[in-house]
Amino acid sequence: INAAGSDGLRAGLKKATRGPVNKEAPVAAAAAAAPKPKEKSAVVADKPPKCALVGKKWEVEFQNDNHEIQIDVTDIKQTIYIFKCNKVTIQIKG
Repeated sequence: INAAGSDGLRAGLKKATRGPVNKEAPVAAAAAAAPKPKEKSAVVADKPPKCALVGKKWEVEFQNDNHEIQIDVTDIKQTIYIFKCNKVTIQIKG
């Protein structure tokens, strides 16, 4: 490489600058610094609570203030899926 000099192998290469890699980098950094606050909707759609065995999966969803949920696992391959439960106690037996 050194024997070829600047006229040989490196002749077609561009010189690197110390500036930003692309022209949009300062704009993207400024946009990331000031994120917009997200507005939460006042109306939340309540879905019906669900506690059921579907196939080999127990589905416990949308439970609120329920401290009496008991799940009896009868097979070692059964799984439990818990989604959007607030102030809930779930007892798993088996």
